[in-house]
Amino acid sequence: MNAYVIGGTGVLSSGVVRRLVGAGHTVTILTDGRGPLEEPAGVARHMVMDRMEMPARKEVRSALQSADIVVDCICYTKAHARALSAAMDGAGGHLVVISTTLVYPPSATPLKPDAVSTNYQALGRYGARKFEMERCWRFEHRGAPVTVLRPPHVVGPGCELGVVPLHNRDVLLSSLIRRGQPLILAGGGEQRMNLVSADDVGRVVCGVAGRAVAFGKTYNCANPDPVTALEYFETIAARLGADLTVVRLPKALLSSAGWGWEQVASSRLLDTSGLRSDVGFVPNTSLDAAIGPALDYLLSSPDREAQIHQADPSFDADRYCEVLHRLEAELRAGASGVVETLRLLASMRYRTPVDLRMNPRHGA
Repeated sequence: MNAYVIGGTGVLSSGVVRRLVGAGHTVTILTDGRGPLEEPAGVARHMVMDRMEMPARKEVRSALQSADIVVDCICYTKAHARALSAAMDGAGGHLVVISTTLVYPPSATPLKPDAVSTNYQALGRYGARKFEMERCWRFEHRGAPVTVLRPPHVVGPGCELGVVPLHNRDVLLSSLIRRGQPLILAGGGEQRMNLVSADDVGRVVCGVAGRAVAFGKTYNCANPDPVTALEYFETIAARLGADLTVVRLPKALLSSAGWGWEQVASSRLLDTSGLRSDVGFVPNTSLDAAIGPALDYLLSSPDREAQIHQADPSFDADRYCEVLHRLEAELRAGASGVVETLRLLASMRYRTPVDLRMNPRHGA
């Protein structure tokens, strides 16, 4: 089959492309040229442009409309969805869109795809935009059949590791663990969650591609075996050969800081029975097997972490660590001022309130 992938040099999208190439498909990718990873081997064509230009570019419209499968790995907003739908103009083969499990409310019982939050504005900026994007495909799009995949936390080469506050997608995480800095975790890392490797997302894309049973459906794309956040950080520490010390941050204090961290601070479990029933398999890469390549990539060059820091030159890592030490001392002593210190940390890592710093580099 001819496959057209929007994205291809990000954490998730490169896993998708590698699997499609490995399955023998002819793969074209479209990126903005700023992805964190190199173009995967075997790509037939790499088109570089802003995705919002797609409807105006004849060569893109032609490629999309003649593709057997189109996979959009970086569809973050309803504007993105509308631009792609316009470029396809009612033609094209099967469309697979990557969404997120942050369209769900927190839940300690496994959620099925129809369990999306009824109050989507409470999902945080990232989840709300993904929710609106999905609605565009469901109610506005005409033409190629659509399948939506909702992955949770994605792990793969090039990703920022860390799964709950205060160390969710933390560029400093491996450095902090290696030098014995205690991690400050909401609820002590008690949250239970499902994860997925980037490679497994690619495997699922190949599994649903062109299959009529998947048309019009939404699937949770995750390893069905949950882990705790603490187990996640312990796995990283074990891989680094380091001891792990955790300081518990009460989730009530996190909420008081007003920065929207609640969406990634609570348990969220997923039901993957629909995917197993229709496709015959579900992601099965273990936590350790997923963490390994991600850490290996990060540690393969002493410049890797520096490159991540350079992507956000306003971030002062030394000052951030100083404030982390202050917060640790305040929590151990039961001192006042914890909420203000949390707000200071948030202002150093995040652009605006309830912006969970979901980095587009992961999908690009």
